Amino acid sequence: VSGENSNYIDIMIYSSKGNQIGMLKITGDGNNHVNSIIANENGFYLSAYIYSNTLSTNSESITIDNPYCILKVSKDLSSLENVRVLSTYTSSANNAYRRIHKVIDSKEGNLYYVGSFEGTITFPASTTKSGKEITVTSRGGEDGIAIKLNSELMIEWATSIGGEGIDHFYGAGITDDGGIVIGGDSEKGNIIFDIYVIFLSPDNIIYLILVLLYKIMWM
Repeated sequence: VSGENSNYIDIMIYSSKGNQIGMLKITGDGNNHVNSIIANENGFYLSAYIYSNTLSTNSESITIDNPYCILKVSKDLSSLENVRVLSTYTSSANNAYRRIHKVIDSKEGNLYYVGSFEGTITFPASTTKSGKEITVTSRGGEDGIAIKLNSELMIEWATSIGGEGIDHFYGAGITDDGGIVIGGDSEKGNIIFDIYVIFLSPDNIIYLILVLLYKIMWM
């Protein structure tokens, strides 16, 4: 997959012997950045920041109505879809939604996305499993956000974690019970940071937080 500041995205499939067996080139009219990609039985999911108004393959084009995207590519690389889960929010602040940092999936077919945001995000009822709006609001500057989607890409829950400072989520993994473990940091002013690890159950319950405090001295 392409890196940052490129107007194309290449998805290439290789065999266990290292032979290329498939490739899809996605092009746009602006710079694009792919943060993460996963592959499962339903295809490929990319969390991306897309500056292009449209993305195109050899056979189709899709419209990008918001830079913060979840792109789905079919398993045989024949189709491209903008899932639009993250691009159908309203916000009360400028720069309200930062880049999604990580996308992971579980054995049950659920997808998790973690990242950072600022302001208020409202996920419309049409995108949620319950059929009701879900709203998350940051408590200070940037907060971390975690979103769980089921196999039909409907949001089961979305939660923010943070305080009065600037908080970021950077990485995540699946726990044995189907929940997630998240790593991030919290900035207090410019010199003191908390590095933390958070464990979330599949039902959006925090059951453990580990914190390591360290101080950076600016010269």
